[in-house]
Amino acid sequence: MKVCGIICEFNPLHNGHQYLLDRVRQEGGADAVVCVMSGDFVQRGYPALQDKHQRAKAAVLCGADLVLELPVYYAVNGASEFARGGVRILHGLGCIDMLAFGMESQNAAALQQLADLLSQKQPEFEQALKEPLSRGLSYPTALSAAGRTLGIPIPSSPNDILALEYIRSSMKEGAEWSYFGVERKGAGHNEDTPVNGFASASYLRNGLKNGRLPDAALTALMPPASLTILKESPLFDQPCEDRYYQILRSLLLSEDPARLALALEMGEGLEHRFKAALQTCDSLDGLIHAVKTKRYTYGRISRILAQLALGLKKETYRKAVCEKQTYAKVLAFNETGAGLLAACKKEGTLPIVSNVNKVPEDVPYKALLDSDCRASDLYSVLTDRPIGPHSDRSRIPVLMKNSRGGR
Repeated sequence: MKVCGIICEFNPLHNGHQYLLDRVRQEGGADAVVCVMSGDFVQRGYPALQDKHQRAKAAVLCGADLVLELPVYYAVNGASEFARGGVRILHGLGCIDMLAFGMESQNAAALQQLADLLSQKQPEFEQALKEPLSRGLSYPTALSAAGRTLGIPIPSSPNDILALEYIRSSMKEGAEWSYFGVERKGAGHNEDTPVNGFASASYLRNGLKNGRLPDAALTALMPPASLTILKESPLFDQPCEDRYYQILRSLLLSEDPARLALALEMGEGLEHRFKAALQTCDSLDGLIHAVKTKRYTYGRISRILAQLALGLKKETYRKAVCEKQTYAKVLAFNETGAGLLAACKKEGTLPIVSNVNKVPEDVPYKALLDSDCRASDLYSVLTDRPIGPHSDRSRIPVLMKNSRGGR
């Protein structure tokens, strides 16, 4: 059996994601698909449009066989750390033969050659990267600048940068799987106009948040199974965002700057900028714009706020990375996925977590797991639903029959 791994968010799962899932089977030859998906908070630093269980259920209906949660310490982090977390989980399963991802082109081999070259020039590359970062450039811009310094063409599109990070992380972990790039179709990253039935996830999120997308538009842009689940789900809409801002506002006002400085990506006195900005801002978007700089982009400021809300600390993450702490937390699976889980328990190196209540208190990864639980509970508060029934401590993975209901 050929097993394909995908690191994803599916926020929400749209036609472009369905295309990726279809291609890995039809062209990549995958017999089974394992997705490592961010949970209730995503890489851009916002709560997800739908909760992780609903998105995982949609993924299985649209072609995945097993969906695992990317721990929030990795999910709400920069591209390289997001990639590190997903790759470590897939590699630890011991059953992945191929890693697939979306790209602006379909030339995964070219990115693999680039990753090999960067690995050979690792000391020079790290040094070349420091200079533009010290000038306050964002990581993607600094990455391109470092590449120019060394005469190495670094891709500029978000999808290709993330794909490159997946390959670099795979090499560092010693993963020997193959790579399968799927060319992005239709609308590009963050584009605000659909193209030929394909729309960016941001277009869908913004339209849904503000109630601007009619059913006909959603039907054209999302697989039926994903759309059905979307309509059943409480969504992170504008009232939820307003509630989130009030929670962040209270936290920033009440916490001492020294405690704020402990947040995962907080640095260079940014905690004082947050404190000052609160005096004039009246929305989450306004706060982020008031604090962001050339180096600290909108996305990074958004992530730092999520890290503050979730209590994600530098020292906890440093320890987790050093000790390679992670686990395979199951969200949803089908009958094929059940077979994969049985194989992973025999061949893999990761603990499989299906019930957080059965995890001993003294396991090394307990702090990471507790953070996932906090994220789930906070998501319930933000979407104004009771915590108990939706807590990680109450919910169990969804087992579904084998199906391909995406289209």
